[in-house]
Amino acid sequence: MKKLSFLNYLLSFLMGLTGQLFVSVPGAGIMPMLDVVSYVIAIPLLILLWGKMGRFAHRTILWGIAWALASILANLLNYYTSWYFWKSVTVVSSGWILMVVAWWVLNKDASLFLIYLLGAGVGGFISLYYFQNGAYAVFANTEGLIEKQIYPFYARAIVYCGLLPFCWFFRKHFPSFVIVVTILAGVFLLFNGGSRSGFGIYLLSGGFGFLAVYCKRVVREICKNLFLTALLLLLGVGLVFFSYSRIVQEGALGEGERSKFEAEEGIKMDTGHGRVSARAGLEATWRTFKKQPWGEGGTLRRHSVISNSWNCEGLVGLLFWVYFFWIVLWYIRKRMFYSGIFAVFIGLQIMIASWDVVGSPFGTRNIFFSLMIYIALCRDNPYYGKDTVFEDFPKYLIK
Repeated sequence: MKKLSFLNYLLSFLMGLTGQLFVSVPGAGIMPMLDVVSYVIAIPLLILLWGKMGRFAHRTILWGIAWALASILANLLNYYTSWYFWKSVTVVSSGWILMVVAWWVLNKDASLFLIYLLGAGVGGFISLYYFQNGAYAVFANTEGLIEKQIYPFYARAIVYCGLLPFCWFFRKHFPSFVIVVTILAGVFLLFNGGSRSGFGIYLLSGGFGFLAVYCKRVVREICKNLFLTALLLLLGVGLVFFSYSRIVQEGALGEGERSKFEAEEGIKMDTGHGRVSARAGLEATWRTFKKQPWGEGGTLRRHSVISNSWNCEGLVGLLFWVYFFWIVLWYIRKRMFYSGIFAVFIGLQIMIASWDVVGSPFGTRNIFFSLMIYIALCRDNPYYGKDTVFEDFPKYLIK
């Protein structure tokens, strides 16, 4: 482990904090503070740091640049006004720009990623009341924020700002406490926010922690097999959805939630599309792709990051997010279950990012790109995080 300075910790914390706090930028709309700073410093940093980066960091950043170039092509071919062209390209270009900054901040040790998560927890809580993103600012000034919008930020603050520092100082003590509190946060969100509260994210993150602490030998053997790993993940997600459907149909979540569930089931039966497919607008995206495989340009056409990218930036937009899921799967197989109780916190970030890619529009984009660079650093340096985040490091993993 490289020696870390106070500046290293401070930059990591500020990266997480400012990624959650939004400001209005004339001509560009409401943007995270981190994005604003990154646009200024990313290119000089890339020139200075490129030679120091490993091949997986290079590959990940080049994927981000390819995605940005695909956005330029799609918007040129669709002849948008210059203002809308630059807005669309700027949104996509934030990918590789944020990656460069994330590498600069996180490259010394994996523990800095945990400090970044701590900052994100603090920033998310503050953003409920100050420096809100565009959607939350509208809700707050009109109808007011409701429980399912507020409680997820509280839950994340409890996990990242309460449990994470506890584990930092008492890593080998009371892991069951951390796991139970995380799962209870998921249960609380389920009964106080329903389907869109993110409850499943916390249940699955608690499951990651349980497996990493109490079932690590078995699950490490399973993770050697790609098929079994994917099957285990799908079973976990399926169990959460099945449990939710049973609970809501029994009326335990209230009549409003059951009515919404039944309405969605009716749409599913009538159209043949599942909830995720309908939410993502995959049918419309497929029609666009067949007509314009390079994409239709623009931005925020779909209520899903991956569907939106596929629709707007064409094949390259789709492949970028396929690459995202491929490296996330690598991390789960090769590193997740060597991180002990820290699997709860990194697992939570993975689940938040994965769900946002599948079923949410763009929000705080740095959660995707900081995660991708963190994984790239793990791949480039097999000892990245040794004795800080990862508790043991068998040599067969160093590949």
